[in-house]
Amino acid sequence: MDKGKGIVEEPASKGLRGHGSVIQDPVVVTISRKGILKEIMDQLGATIRTEGVYKLGESKWVAWVTVEIPPKEGEGAVEVEAFQGIPCMTDYEAQENVSEIAIAHFISQMNINVNDVNYVSFLETYRQWHHCMSWSQVLQIKYETMRIEKSRLFNAHVELLKRLSSICVRYNDILPLASCDPLPQSASICTEQVMYTGSKPPVTRHELLARELFNILQENTPNGSLLND
Repeated sequence: MDKGKGIVEEPASKGLRGHGSVIQDPVVVTISRKGILKEIMDQLGATIRTEGVYKLGESKWVAWVTVEIPPKEGEGAVEVEAFQGIPCMTDYEAQENVSEIAIAHFISQMNINVNDVNYVSFLETYRQWHHCMSWSQVLQIKYETMRIEKSRLFNAHVELLKRLSSICVRYNDILPLASCDPLPQSASICTEQVMYTGSKPPVTRHELLARELFNILQENTPNGSLLND
């Protein structure tokens, strides 16, 4: 078979039998990259300036190709692109390798799409990928917005607790509340420690107010302990 058109690779086995049916192995048809490159160049009006294969060592082959690309709309200078492949086992594989490198360049740098039998599936896959990426960006923006809002609310919560504990300590001359040695608590919520020093259960209205303030602090502090009647 002409290697420029394609190679049909027969499966290693004719099929595998399982659950009462025969599962056929796929027949892989490899289309020559050199043929695809030639078709792309014909569409672009490009020509091959030089190409060749040289032997590297005892068993490796390396191919190169230089392509002339005409200017768009006939204006400007002719572009020359040179490509060199990697060492391969045969000269044919080397030519296929450098052709694949050139094709990848044209696809990525010149917005070339190869409209083969898989092109429709490729477009559908690209559409779905683009849709998922768009939603991903939307979700990322929402996540960042919620994270910032959560951080703002948390900081406001901490500041409120700090202010409340400070009030309790500063008014300990009229309320049965006092500052005490700090207990282990979350590093993110670090407030002045307050203890209730009134009678238990509270009797006066000052003691009731002090207990309410104390319990508010305890309810909103990790490992807080409420003061019950």
